[in-house]
Amino acid sequence: MKKLIYILPLLVASCHQNEPMQRSIEVKFGKPSNIVYKEGMYFYNPFGTEILKLSIANQSIEKEVNVYSSDLQPVKTKIRIQYEIPDNSVKNILINYNGNVVDNFVIPKVIEALKEITSTKTAENIVKQRDDIKKRVLELSKLKLNNLVNLTDVVIEDTELSDSLEKAIESKMIQEQEAEKSKFLQEQAKIDAQTKIIRAQAEAKSAEILGKAVSDNPKIIQMEMIKKWDGKMPQIIDGNNGLIMSLK
Repeated sequence: MKKLIYILPLLVASCHQNEPMQRSIEVKFGKPSNIVYKEGMYFYNPFGTEILKLSIANQSIEKEVNVYSSDLQPVKTKIRIQYEIPDNSVKNILINYNGNVVDNFVIPKVIEALKEITSTKTAENIVKQRDDIKKRVLELSKLKLNNLVNLTDVVIEDTELSDSLEKAIESKMIQEQEAEKSKFLQEQAKIDAQTKIIRAQAEAKSAEILGKAVSDNPKIIQMEMIKKWDGKMPQIIDGNNGLIMSLK
């Protein structure tokens, strides 16, 4: 029993456990092991051995970044970086980045990509073309990270301009909308005028055809009158006494 009391603490000290989506390596007397341990419980020699752990789950971090546009306007942005650590990068990250690859590598590279892309856009287009910028930043960031980290997404959550610049852009957008509205009304008026001309031409042509037909065959009028006759003889009013007289 006494032996068990002494052995039990030693067993506990010689055991480490990785949670789901967690990886670890052993560093014996400063030399890292080549084995990357996955989730589960493991025994090791605690004397001279250090256990380094790292989560490989999909994670995200938000960052505020000040950038400059191509027209040298300051723009405040807020981005969210989503990433995960591949198994084959665990040892490299734990040893060469002290396990903190996000602050030491991922964030600087994503910010670098963001500044490069936004520097090619005007302040107005940084606001208008967020989806395009996000796509290009994600592609460029992946190249810069060189597969050390799996970058799953870079979301531009917010862009903020100076008050004066926002007012100038808003005024410009209103002017563009008014110009588009005016252009639409002009095009609509042009279409309406063309429609009236076409209708008038068609009516004139129809009248011309009818007139020619009557001229060539006067009996057409009589035929039309017969078609429309309701079978009743026409009636007239006697001007002398106001009586209605039938023409039979």
